[in-house]
Amino acid sequence: MKRIASIFLLCFCLFFASACSSNPDANLSEVMEEMEKQGDLSDMMALDSSDLTDLYGISPEDVEQFEGKIRSDGIHPDEIVLIQAKNSQAAARIQDALTNRWESKGNEAKDYNPDGYALIQKCGVRTDGNYISMIVSPDYEALNSTYDRFVK
Repeated sequence: MKRIASIFLLCFCLFFASACSSNPDANLSEVMEEMEKQGDLSDMMALDSSDLTDLYGISPEDVEQFEGKIRSDGIHPDEIVLIQAKNSQAAARIQDALTNRWESKGNEAKDYNPDGYALIQKCGVRTDGNYISMIVSPDYEALNSTYDRFVK
């Protein structure tokens, strides 16, 4: 009986571990393409690898792949950043950098853009294994759901 219970527990642990791990093969450019179909991202400009350091303070050596878009009008806080880190230590550094950016956006909007501030607070930074995202958009739920389909 103990043997059966042990086998059952082992199978449960393996199933749980595999369900919690992120997809190591997610292509972030495909994720962004799909997000463009889900929400209106037409007013957003694409970010490039130089923006990793300039906007976020992220070392390109920590990044396996990256996709990003930002509203450049200064009025709307919309920003989407999708990053696959090279390893778990890099993922922790990237999460810290994106959290700092998210908090900074909130602090900037707090006094002059209450609607933008409310939007920023509704959104956030999340980590799924070596994948880190910051999605700030009125279409947050749909975009986050799209991201989940690829990364989880």
